[in-house]
Amino acid sequence: MKKVLIREMFAAIVVLLISCGCYAQKGDYTTKSKAAQKYYETAQRYYDNRDNDNAKSALHDALSKDSNFVEALMLQSAVFADEGNYLLAIASLQKAVSINPDFFVNNWYSLGRFQLIAAQYDQGLISFSKFLSDKTISNQLHNEASYYKSCCEFAIQSVAQPVDFKPASMGSAINTDANEYYPTILLDGSEFYFTRSRFGSRGGIEQEDFYIAKYKDGQWQMAQNAGEPLNTATNEGAATISADGSMLFFTACNRPDGQGSCDIYYTRKTAIGWAEPKNLGAKVNTASWESQPSFSSDGKSVYFIRGIYDENRKKRTDIYVSNLGNDGFFQTPVKLSNVINTERSEESVFIHPDNKTLYFSSSGHVGMGGLDIYMAMRKDDGTWGKPVNLGFPINTEADENSFIVSADGSTAYFASDREGGAGGLDLYSFALPAKLKPQPVTYARGHIFDKSTNQNLDAKYELIDAANGSILKWANANHETGTFILALQKGNNYILNVTQPGYLFYTDSFQCTTNADYNKPYRIEVPLQKLTSGATMVLKNVFFDSGKFDLKPESNTELTILFNFLNQNPNTKIEISGHTDNTGLAATNLTLSENRAKAVFNYLQSKGIDPLRLKYKGYGDKMPIGDNQTEGGRALNRRTEIKVL
Repeated sequence: MKKVLIREMFAAIVVLLISCGCYAQKGDYTTKSKAAQKYYETAQRYYDNRDNDNAKSALHDALSKDSNFVEALMLQSAVFADEGNYLLAIASLQKAVSINPDFFVNNWYSLGRFQLIAAQYDQGLISFSKFLSDKTISNQLHNEASYYKSCCEFAIQSVAQPVDFKPASMGSAINTDANEYYPTILLDGSEFYFTRSRFGSRGGIEQEDFYIAKYKDGQWQMAQNAGEPLNTATNEGAATISADGSMLFFTACNRPDGQGSCDIYYTRKTAIGWAEPKNLGAKVNTASWESQPSFSSDGKSVYFIRGIYDENRKKRTDIYVSNLGNDGFFQTPVKLSNVINTERSEESVFIHPDNKTLYFSSSGHVGMGGLDIYMAMRKDDGTWGKPVNLGFPINTEADENSFIVSADGSTAYFASDREGGAGGLDLYSFALPAKLKPQPVTYARGHIFDKSTNQNLDAKYELIDAANGSILKWANANHETGTFILALQKGNNYILNVTQPGYLFYTDSFQCTTNADYNKPYRIEVPLQKLTSGATMVLKNVFFDSGKFDLKPESNTELTILFNFLNQNPNTKIEISGHTDNTGLAATNLTLSENRAKAVFNYLQSKGIDPLRLKYKGYGDKMPIGDNQTEGGRALNRRTEIKVL
């Protein structure tokens, strides 16, 4: 999408200064030709009335009378820039400054802006340097010119050191002669959602709808309209989908239940499809403009763009984040720090599934001159590191946005109207250079079911950081299939906790190794046992040192889960049993196993569980569940169990 110069920001300033008689000290005009002056004044009236065609015609007549008429050349440059013809705007203004370089110093500023937009970085650097050498310019223009000069310097260096970039169209299954943009993809890469806009049958009004493409047999299948209730007679766009595909957030404008012009809505997938979308609420949505949400893979945060109009009716867009509260609702958003947000525009935010890497578009950080794509890493203390420009030719003299990255960090997707496409904006993908990749992420596929009947269960699951016990994500499994998907960071240890009313809870721990393969996701089968007398389960995350019965600190997470389970099921009584392998004396093993069971009993009692609901017993090596002739078998036999009484 080519950069569009706003009249008030560039060329019209020149025209207004001329029309205000700012050059009276130099004489009324730089031409002596009365005919040229008359044509020029006519052109200025046309331009003020936004009639560019007649303005160009009158300027042509003026310059035919005097080709060195500086004011006419300046106004001609303004008209060309207003239409987006920057090469012509540059030619006219270059001739004006060549005739009289000192006539109006702001000419150098405007010329530099046009040259930056046209990717004439070397020339733009010269123009901004000349402008900044003048001591009479205002502080505001000095600061702006300094910024754009830095952009020219950055662009020159970036073009000389390009990053590897080989974009490929996503093909005819997704791209059409309409506009396709704002993609979002499931964590496992199986479904691809995007916005498509075309001029529909409603009186030629542009219609934005969601489309979905599925990945099958190594290729994208033909995209289908998402249908109701996601799509309506009004516009919907800029969606973000949860890691497991169960929730969708998107932007819709001017709806009856809206808080302002554009709001963020959400919907959940049910057994029969998407539920009726709901407004995210007054804490998130305001009378301002909220759009382009990005939902974190842990299900706890929604990043989005808010646009606020200033006193001059100019919209400033910044990145905000709303976090999920303990009440289950998203809280009052917080604007990201000025490390990310600038005085100019930030758009198209995307939080990667690693929950640490932020990609976004900005026209305020030093870059190629307009909207460029940047990445920033979240530090251990929660603050954001300095944004990094993705470089040329990912970023160019055009505006770049609608950018997302696959969970494994290998592939980026973006929208562009580059030549050779199907028409309008198309969606492209490319291999992301190593230095621009997020932290490695893989995923786990889970399946929750009734152990006795194999019936799928939509139980609640929690992914817990084994290192500190913090809950990284919680949600319910798919209502129909009992499945769920979890984003995992390589090298981390996790605990999975699953609960369902009327069932024993389930816990297990696993390590996501540093060499985990994204193409071979973890498979987690979760058989839940009905809460009936005699039901047993191993407390897999209760730990003791060898030969000792003091609970290790890393047991706290599992014990807290057990405590919560007993609180939620006040009529349940349990026996806590300790077991050992057959190494050593049987009598010693019996005593050790009983002391370990008692340690769990004491923990629960200290937390307030009625001791009449608890029993403990040691069985030593009498009830093995593994082969004591192997180390793996002996490890299984060293366990702590609970049994429903």
